[in-house]
This record gives sequence, structure tokens and C-alpha cells, in this order.
Amino acid sequence: MELTHHPIAANNFLFGVSNFLVLPLPAAWELVRGPFEPEVDRQIRRGDTSWVQEGRTTYLLIHRGRRATVECHIAIAQRWTPLHFPSGKEAWRRGQIEIGGHAAAYVLGTQLRGWWSRKRVVMLRTAFYCNALARRIDIELLGEGSEEGHLHELLQAFCQVQCH
Repeated sequence: MELTHHPIAANNFLFGVSNFLVLPLPAAWELVRGPFEPEVDRQIRRGDTSWVQEGRTTYLLIHRGRRATVECHIAIAQRWTPLHFPSGKEAWRRGQIEIGGHAAAYVLGTQLRGWWSRKRVVMLRTAFYCNALARRIDIELLGEGSEEGHLHELLQAFCQVQCH
């Protein structure tokens, strides 16, 4: 599978650029900035590169050929906590995968989202701990109207994430 690598970063006029990670996507997928600016609460320097140690950001992943859009939420924290499994969702599939050279857990299933007109969305959550920078990285994908196959394709690409 041919991949394109997208640096996910936040820019601040005082502190400069802070990197969340480098996100690989299959070539047919596009990355579009989400509705909110990235938030960085804490950063750490390693060599000439500044990395987010605590923060969050949202992007949209678009596959125009399949007319699929997936929300991608990335959250970074300083300490490791186990991956949250949605309660009462026995049908959720759980698994292990290696992301960026780190052991990662993931859950995949469907969930109702929204306030008034609730819609069923396919959700994939994955989390891993990067020892090199002492940070936990959570990636959550939400695909309204998407197929689980879309999220599996993205998860396989995430094996090549660059997190340090």
C-alpha cells in the first residue's frame, strides 16, 4: 500500500512549531484541517524538534473516490492510562497492533452520536505509549456512514506513525 506522510503540528508565534506526530495515510486519502485549531498545553524539545507532550487536535480524512469522510481526533497526555473500552458494548472488537514501533491496543465498533438526531457511527480508538518522549498518544476515528473497512485500512497505515 502506497502511503503519504502528513506532519501533524501546531504553530505558535512565541514557541514555534510543535509536532504531534507524522501521520501516514493511504495515497487515496486526503488530510483536511478540522474545525478547531490544535491546542498545545505542554511541549518537550528533542534535538532541534519540539514535540507536543500534552495537547489535542482534530482533522478530517477524506476519500473522494468512496465519498467517505472520517473524523480523526488526536490527544496526547504525559502519563499512560489503559485504553477506555466503551461500557455496555460487548460487540466491540478489541485487538493489539504495533504503531510506530510501540505496542498499541485498539477497539472497533459502532456507537450512537448526536444530541437530537442520533446517528450510528463506526468508531475506532487506539492508544499507545511512546517511551522515547514519555507520552501517551490516542487516535480516535469516527466515520458516519463509513464502513469498518475504511477504518481498518487507516489503522494498517498507522503502523508507520512517526512519534519521536
